[in-house]
Amino acid sequence: MGLVGELWTLARKVERLLQLEEAQNKVLSDLKDQLVSLDKRLSHLESRQDVTVNEAKAAARAASYEATQGVVSDLARRIGTLEASAAARTKRIRSE
Repeated sequence: MGLVGELWTLARKVERLLQLEEAQNKVLSDLKDQLVSLDKRLSHLESRQDVTVNEAKAAARAASYEATQGVVSDLARRIGTLEASAAARTKRIRSE
């Protein structure tokens, strides 16, 4: 293998190196696109998180209000029953 053969081998190695560099640039470009896409998705999820937290707080407030209203309503009914019972007993005691 003379000088021409060595130059031919060197040229093939340089050509292969350039092909590998091109493939590497394609992979890096694809990775960059994926990172940009993930960054956009993360930003969207972070913005939705605030909305979700506010909706959860509103739902918790509504649920506690409903629970409180049920308890207050039950207490009012029971107090009314006790007052009526007390009034009936007082009336009965006075009439005796």
